[in-house]
Formats: sequence, structure tokens, C-alpha cells
Amino acid sequence: MSLFEKFVDCFYNYDPNVFRELHHEEFMVVQEMALLDRDQHCKTINELIDDGWEDWKKAELIHENHYCMEMRWIDGDEIVTNVALKKDGKSWRSVVSRLPRQKAA
Repeated sequence: MSLFEKFVDCFYNYDPNVFRELHHEEFMVVQEMALLDRDQHCKTINELIDDGWEDWKKAELIHENHYCMEMRWIDGDEIVTNVALKKDGKSWRSVVSRLPRQKAA
């Protein structure tokens, strides 16, 4: 099963511990001007899930191989792209960008 498929499965049967385990212990994510470690990222996603966030259902796998994964979805008027590098089969480093839909073309 690919890492993307594991994330999708995790979100459909959300378990915060499973979500955490999909991320390498050295995980870091860059979002615009923020840098979050694994604990901070998991806390953010857990809060979003508790608030009813379902944008993950719109995620499209653009590319995945042994080294990286790129996924994209629409959030309101923005196109969100997440590129994740893998280590030991888990998400290790992730960069997220948000572009207004009209500027993304």
C-alpha cells in the first residue's frame, strides 16, 4: 500500500495515533512562514478533524515513488499542494503551498 493510500485510509477511519505513525519521528512541515514538528503538525490536524475538516477527501495524488509524494486539493478559493519527502516509508519533510486559484494557472 502506498503512503498516500495509508493517509487516505487513516482519514476515513481517523485515529490520531495511526496518523502520527505515518510521520517519521524527525518530521518537519513548512507551511508558508511556519515550521512545525511532528507533534505540532499532529495537534493541528487533530484539531481540524475535530472541527469537521474534510478537505482531505478532495486530495489528488499527483505523483508518488519511493522517495517522495505530491498531492493537491482545493480549499475554498485556493489550490493547496503538499510535497512530502519520505524516510523509512514515512512522511519525513513536507512543504505546503497555497495559491489563489486564479493565480495558479
